[in-house]
Amino acid sequence: MDTIDAAVTDLDMGKALQESALLAHVKISVWDSVKTDHTELETLKRLHNAKGDVGYLRKNMLAGVDGPLKAVRSAYAAVRMRHYDLTLPWVSDLAADRKTGPRLLPHPIFQRYLKEIGDLKRHAVDELEGFLPIYPSLILSAQPNLGGMYKQSDYPTAEEIRSRFRIWQDFEPIPDGAGFRGLPPNYLERLSHHLKARQSIQVQASQRAMWEEVGERVRHLTDRLSDKDAIFKEASVRAVRELVTLLPGWNIGGDQRVNEVANDIDNMLTGIEASDLRKDPAIRSSTASEAQRISAKLASWGL
Repeated sequence: MDTIDAAVTDLDMGKALQESALLAHVKISVWDSVKTDHTELETLKRLHNAKGDVGYLRKNMLAGVDGPLKAVRSAYAAVRMRHYDLTLPWVSDLAADRKTGPRLLPHPIFQRYLKEIGDLKRHAVDELEGFLPIYPSLILSAQPNLGGMYKQSDYPTAEEIRSRFRIWQDFEPIPDGAGFRGLPPNYLERLSHHLKARQSIQVQASQRAMWEEVGERVRHLTDRLSDKDAIFKEASVRAVRELVTLLPGWNIGGDQRVNEVANDIDNMLTGIEASDLRKDPAIRSSTASEAQRISAKLASWGL
């Protein structure tokens, strides 16, 4: 397993990172049938004798028939969410939004990432191509629902909608200090030192995020198991179970506790399915106890 050993020095931090992980980018754009209608707002203001900046009026151009569009948007959103699920934040500003910009993708997860994101991208495109042929009929169905608010000029063409749904994906290596060239030696040294200090912060932030993700998933499972009236879904088990395979790759800091927790989770869920937890109170109770024990262990570590 490729990890960054705790003994790695500042001088080889960049090289060690490059040998264990890369940076992954994903950007998603979609089309929304909700549109701001300034004309209707002015009509409403006159009706109520209102003046000035009173707000916005937004209408759904596919009112009452936007289910197929929601399915397309959901499929595109699933690509972004899985990207978040498989990667870790890579930020030097700890107050920054951790889900924007490039994210850390360890090498052991790379092939899995390509397959899962690729499958989701193809599904998203299939959903879009299924929506476009019925788009004109949806406009006609929405017209009586919109009444006087309907305007044919509001609607983009099917080709325009296709162009607004995009998935942009890219990868880049983690830079190292040797990438700075052509400057006086004293500047090169300072820039290299700054980069390595920043990467040290980024590694710490990514590992903190790793433990936060573990804690969040295990706590959610514990809460669902502890609530006898909760509707228990397969996704709750799957989210925790996949930590067994994600954690070794995420562990770029070489934290020995990762293997311990991964083994705990594996032992807790081996042979257990969501249907078992729904139907068998004894299995549900014992699994809840194990999940609580893992949560308590994380808390004892200050995680």
